[in-house]
Amino acid sequence: MDTTTKPKVGATDFFLYLGYIVTFYVFIVTYVTFLFSLINTLFPDRQYNYFDPYGTGMRFSVSMLIVATPLFIFLLKKIYAKLKENPLQNDLWIRKWGLYLTLFLSITALAVNFVVLINTFLGGEISTRFILKALTIIIIATAVWWHTKQELHNAIAMRPKLAKGLGLSVIGIVLASIITGFIFIGSPTLLRNIRDDNQRENDLSNIRTQIVNYYQSKNSVLPTTLADVNLGNPYPQEIPTDPATESAYGYRILESKIVNKVAFPAFELCATFSEDGSVDDRSSVEPLVPKSEIGYYGEFESDFSKHPAGDKCFEITIDPQRFNVNKEGKI
Repeated sequence: MDTTTKPKVGATDFFLYLGYIVTFYVFIVTYVTFLFSLINTLFPDRQYNYFDPYGTGMRFSVSMLIVATPLFIFLLKKIYAKLKENPLQNDLWIRKWGLYLTLFLSITALAVNFVVLINTFLGGEISTRFILKALTIIIIATAVWWHTKQELHNAIAMRPKLAKGLGLSVIGIVLASIITGFIFIGSPTLLRNIRDDNQRENDLSNIRTQIVNYYQSKNSVLPTTLADVNLGNPYPQEIPTDPATESAYGYRILESKIVNKVAFPAFELCATFSEDGSVDDRSSVEPLVPKSEIGYYGEFESDFSKHPAGDKCFEITIDPQRFNVNKEGKI
């Protein structure tokens, strides 16, 4: 046998196929992760669903697809050009090993996902999610096997129209996925607004706690202004301000509310929100334990996450029997 005709693996070939292996594997795993996140969002399960209002997992998958997809197609196009120029390169050891390694890694990752999927289903996950995820794995595993088989026989590189059609199909599928991801994740501006609103909600809760502490320490008297909250406090706490504008939150003392002939001291806290509070609840999952109508602070405790976009004031009352103080002002 004339060994001089055998193609040799150069540095270009080595790194070209190494890049192909890495990007193909990353593309498959990322796309499966993205589809699983999408299925979890569309079909929430209250027992197996952690809803991230910022779409962290899906956002990372979209970012990976934006980078990995064009890189994968670019490398594959380079490989096809070299194969078309010299078909003997189909026998390169790096190509054979690379294709089999890619197939092995991809199928192994999909099989592990399938095991986890079955385990979750047996643990009580809803059937719809299991069926859709199982179909996802089966379809992608079949596509990976078909692609590898075609590559081993150099069947795609020698058919430019097929190669171009497959490339455009992959781009179209990924673009549709990315657009779908943005629909569920939201724009960067929306996510920034949600973070600011969540900070406002936490700030109002923090201020409410400081006001109640003042009420207890000052013999059932509410502070005149927010600046008065730290009067006489040896360990003063910072009064939060709006994260975007750094302006103070609104505060006003209201008339006491009479409940069962008991006067409940009342006040209101106000903030300006960027988005409706329901935006970061883009999941239909109901809590396992319904929220009590009677809050810790009293009958009229406000849920700061329930607000429209724009100005919103929350009315808060304090149960004097729960937060009672003696004549010396001690709890």
